[in-house]
Amino acid sequence: PIHLAAAAAAAAAAAAAEAAEAEEAEAAGRAGERSRRCTGSALSAAVSLLACCVPDGAARIVTFCGGPSVGGSGAIVEPSLSVQIRGHSDLAASSSVNDALPYYTNLAKSAAERRHAIDLVCASLDDTGLWEMRHCVQRTGGVALQAETFAADHLRKSLDRLFLATSGELTMGFGSNLELRTSRDCSAIELLGLGGGVDATSPVDVSEAGAARCFKWSAGCIGPHTCVALVLERGSETSSQPMSRDTHLLQLTAAYRTSSGSR
Repeated sequence: PIHLAAAAAAAAAAAAAEAAEAEEAEAAGRAGERSRRCTGSALSAAVSLLACCVPDGAARIVTFCGGPSVGGSGAIVEPSLSVQIRGHSDLAASSSVNDALPYYTNLAKSAAERRHAIDLVCASLDDTGLWEMRHCVQRTGGVALQAETFAADHLRKSLDRLFLATSGELTMGFGSNLELRTSRDCSAIELLGLGGGVDATSPVDVSEAGAARCFKWSAGCIGPHTCVALVLERGSETSSQPMSRDTHLLQLTAAYRTSSGSR
C-alpha cells in the first residue's frame, strides 16, 4: 500500500540520517568542531528541484535534522564548539541574531508559491534551529516533529500517521484555500496557527458579496487533523450598516488538490 511504502521510506531515511549523524559527530568531536550540516543549502536544492519537476502539483519536502545547521547558507552557529549557539535570551533581545531567519523565510515563500509543503523532523538534544525555520512549516502547511533520536517510537508513529492513506491515496490536501463567510457584523478576523502562504504581512483577503463578508486565505497542505483557530471581531456600533443582534451566520469552506492531483 502507498502509505506503508511512504512511511517505510521515511523511516529508512531517518535511520540513514541517524547513522550518518553518529559517524559525523564522532569524527567532528575529536577535532573540537560541530558536525557540518548544510541544512539551508539542502532545503534550497529541494525547493528548486520540486519547482522544476512539479511546478504546480502535490509535493512535500521532508527534512531530517540531526542538529543545528553549521555550514553554508542558513547556518545558525559557527563550527567551533567553543562558540555557543544562540539561546532564548538572545532571541528575546533581538530577533535578528543571524541571517538564517530571512533565508528560510524566502525558501518558505518559494515553496508556498508552488503549493509545496515543507516538513521538519528534528532529532537532537541540541537546538536544531526550528525557530529560524518556523516559517517553512507555518506558511506551507508542513509539520514539525521532534525527538531525542530518529529511532524514537513516537517519531515513527507520527510519520506513519502523516503518510496515512485511504483507498490507495494519501490523506492530505495540497494548495488549500480556506474561505470564511460571515454576516456583515464581523468586521475582521485574526488567524491563529495555520496559514499565511506567500504574503505573511497580509495573509487574509477580505471582500463583500451582498449581505455577507468573505475572508479568504491560503492554508498550504492540510490533513484530516488540521486545526485552524480564528478570532472574529465585531464591527463598531457607529457603522452605517445596522448590525443584527439575533442571527450571526458562519460558513467555512476548503478547496484543495489531492495527492493524486484531482481537486
